[in-house]
Amino acid sequence: MKQLYSLILMAALLLPSTLSAETWTLNGKDYEVERLGEAVTFDGVTIYTVTLSGAAKQKLWYCVADLTKPGARVVTYNPENIRTTGTTVPAMAQKLVDRGFDCRVGINADLYSTYGPIGSTISGGEIIKIAKTATAWRSIGIDNSDHTVHIGNVSVNFGAKLNGKQTYAPTYINVPRATGEMILYTSRWGTNTATAVENSLEVVLEPAEGIIHSDRPTTFTVKSSPVINGGSLAIPAGCVVLSTNSAAHIKALQDVKPGDIYEVTPSKVSVSGASKGHAFVECTELIGGDPLLVVNSARVSDGILSSMPNWDSRRPRTAIGTDATHTKLIFAVVDGDSKNSGVSAGMNAHEIADLMINLGCVDALNFDGGGSSCIWTKACGKNPLNNPSDSNGPRAVRNGLFIVYDTTSGVIPATAVDNPDAPIEYFNLQGVKVDNPAGGLYIRRQGNQSSIEIINN
Repeated sequence: MKQLYSLILMAALLLPSTLSAETWTLNGKDYEVERLGEAVTFDGVTIYTVTLSGAAKQKLWYCVADLTKPGARVVTYNPENIRTTGTTVPAMAQKLVDRGFDCRVGINADLYSTYGPIGSTISGGEIIKIAKTATAWRSIGIDNSDHTVHIGNVSVNFGAKLNGKQTYAPTYINVPRATGEMILYTSRWGTNTATAVENSLEVVLEPAEGIIHSDRPTTFTVKSSPVINGGSLAIPAGCVVLSTNSAAHIKALQDVKPGDIYEVTPSKVSVSGASKGHAFVECTELIGGDPLLVVNSARVSDGILSSMPNWDSRRPRTAIGTDATHTKLIFAVVDGDSKNSGVSAGMNAHEIADLMINLGCVDALNFDGGGSSCIWTKACGKNPLNNPSDSNGPRAVRNGLFIVYDTTSGVIPATAVDNPDAPIEYFNLQGVKVDNPAGGLYIRRQGNQSSIEIINN
């Protein structure tokens, strides 16, 4: 039954429906909208397949998820090593399934460099990375306490105590250390801190619950005496390393000893700068992107958009946004590049921003594009829903964002629509009608019901 549901969902996403026509305006040009299909993955979460005809041909997929509906939940995926491990979006979904999540739809997320995802990242209440504010990177955060979505600049402040007394706190987590900074390095960063000597202090700490919490204090036990002027200290399994090259920090911490207790509290995790700022006290999911595309239902200035890679060229794009209630998560993936020539041209920065406005976003954020752009649904299994532009298929990226079905909610997933009496039509898996299908795998449509059929000749 699960396999049948998946096949029906895939067919519904690929095939034309009878939804009414409409027009969208992108960068001053009108486009005729043809919805090739829609599928409800569960109550409040719907995926649409759309083609646009106008100044250029476009093919895109977008999802609207009402987070107030029972069963809808957002999770992010991050690899064990954020700097070196790349994973495709379909493979991320499978890894989340292996952890017990019922994944229904997902996309690629943050842009990345040799230091991993560029923006701040929190996953399942674990702080993966707190990026430097100097990057001016943005993030999207989910407040699971009230099911709201917030987009903008990220600010995280920490407080710290050593054996119950106030002391210096880390400034960032899992980023390269600069002069005067105190950084916490976890195994997500690698096997060692990769730091220089330069009058430094590094000390190994063991977190009581194995992770650094985003929503409550984390208690660490000092495991060994500080290493002065050592550089690139190994990060033991299950531990973190506190690293600094500040003279004041070194003076305050040089006498710590095994068994001492160091406590770190995230005093404020906030997202601000878009249309609705928000301070998180229970932020369990946060993921980066840049630049902002839409603020207060208006496209941002060219000065902001021009920070996008290939901002004035048509490329595959991934973007995410929220509506005026901040309870709906809206994301889109647009195909492009030569691999999709004649089918989808891709969008420039103006067009993807305007697309998100047409989809009802008051705020929207750019995610990684080009060959990274990928959307996946449960119906696709190991394959993406779109046609990623890399020659080898979906690209291995650093992280992703997924809508999952909470099996404790009591919501019953959507089933197939009724099948009225109508002529039978066949389409290939790209959604192109085939009048005389030869042997192979085809989508069979009769009226409003679709399924996958194997034809043997």
